Amino acid sequence: MTLYNLGIALFETYADPEPVIDGLVRAGHLSATDARIFARIHAFSHAIGNDDTHLGNYGLIIDDNGRASLAPAYDVLPMAFAPKHDELPDDRVGPFAKPADAPTQELVRHYAELVDADTDLDPDFKKLWRSKLTWL
Repeated sequence: MTLYNLGIALFETYADPEPVIDGLVRAGHLSATDARIFARIHAFSHAIGNDDTHLGNYGLIIDDNGRASLAPAYDVLPMAFAPKHDELPDDRVGPFAKPADAPTQELVRHYAELVDADTDLDPDFKKLWRSKLTWL
């Protein structure tokens, strides 16, 4: 089950996953651990330029006893770099959007520090990627 359906049914939102996750934790339907995992996946999506992250990209697994847990991550791709009109878009990609909430911003900062410190990554890739995180 995706968070899209739950968001509309329970929280009257279909756009922002954070209030849905927070509401599910407050209601006791989702664990705090799953909420932390969600926050990392959501921040990672922002960090890689996944400008197509939405409630339909997050799901829950409901067990036989009705307990919910976060489904494994799926559709986590750097869509900002996806070819458009058969072109390689690197020089056409604008800055990645600044996440609206402070916890996601902090996790993106953390990922940026990890990338900066990784000596195995291609320096040109790191430079291009960091140039898209203009809000840092």
